[in-house]
Amino acid sequence: MVIERYHGDFDDSDAERERRAGERRKLRERITDSPNAVLYARIADLYLRDGRGPDAAHVCEGGLALYPSHGELYLILGELLRLAEEAGGA
Repeated sequence: MVIERYHGDFDDSDAERERRAGERRKLRERITDSPNAVLYARIADLYLRDGRGPDAAHVCEGGLALYPSHGELYLILGELLRLAEEAGGA
């Protein structure tokens, strides 16, 4: 389940951030040639893991415009809202 991914127990080293950036670049190339909901969700997830919430939200919104029934995109947006509420309450 998507929500389990965001508990902060993932590798946040510089090397891992660079790996995620490389993966995002490759996925963006693939999404241009053959868009699908799973690619949008994966790119948004990678942005979220790097603390780039606005970018993650933008990707989710783009994906939902094309694939409005893809649940994982909604879960990522929900997680973004939860994180924003936590940050606002801190």
